[in-house]
Amino acid sequence: MGRRQGEHDRLNRGDAGIGRAAIFGAIAGYFTVVALLTVIVLVAGAGLGTALAVGAFVGIWGGPGFGGMAAAQRYADRLAEEERRSARESPPDREAAAA
Repeated sequence: MGRRQGEHDRLNRGDAGIGRAAIFGAIAGYFTVVALLTVIVLVAGAGLGTALAVGAFVGIWGGPGFGGMAAAQRYADRLAEEERRSARESPPDREAAAA
């Protein structure tokens, strides 16, 4: 039962972590897109208000989706690598050795 409980805790930790990563990624994605688009539109010759409006508009529609997806995927990859590493390092089960 201890092993099964540990696996359950690990999965819950992964679910909470991936959600947190997606939220932080969405926030970071929004602000990154706003800043990038504002600078691009300013360099193109528009005024500051117009540049901020375009940046905010594109940031709302593109930033959270891309940022959340990228951050959640990075977290999932890190979790999968941790699982592979622990599977390589853990000793084989007694049941598997007895069979």
